[in-house]
Amino acid sequence: MTIGMGILWGGLIGAPVAGFLINSFWQGERRTTIMAAVSVLALIGLAFVAGLRFTSPLLNLSALVLGYTAYALLTVDGWGVSHKRFILRSLATTITALPIIFGYFMATIGFLGLLFLFSDFTGKPGHAETLAPGIGCEIRTQSGGPSWGTTVVSVHRELSPFFRWERVQQRLSEEEAVYRRASDLCRDAYTKWQNS
Repeated sequence: MTIGMGILWGGLIGAPVAGFLINSFWQGERRTTIMAAVSVLALIGLAFVAGLRFTSPLLNLSALVLGYTAYALLTVDGWGVSHKRFILRSLATTITALPIIFGYFMATIGFLGLLFLFSDFTGKPGHAETLAPGIGCEIRTQSGGPSWGTTVVSVHRELSPFFRWERVQQRLSEEEAVYRRASDLCRDAYTKWQNS
């Protein structure tokens, strides 16, 4: 097992446990803990939506695990909130537990699928090129198992040696992309960015 896979698997197994332990044994002010968890979750969520990424896949995985831990902490804390309406509380508990249940499913029964996702996320791109100073393009193929996979073309701006900003991400079926040159796919994505 590689370090990255250990981070991912350990995060899926350990984040809910860490959330429970922090919620149960943290002697500090509860409000501060909740605000810190909300801030971490919001910061990671906004960075993801805006397209800001670390250049290192290990740092991206670590950020996802940190966000998942913050979510687990908020979820476990929410389970302790009493509400007079039993049905409403049960529904909220069930909905917030679903990502944690899915995480445990992926870390155990769905481990093979987790390996495929991990290799798609952290593997070297099938094609990488520089389109302009500070602007790069990467093409990755995400496995589809026995069927055709997905080809992801992303154009990014290098902000520093550690950060990049993904500006365009196009998803094509592998069947669509197989007959086109990789550099043409990159140029099309770059043109889309310039025209938007």
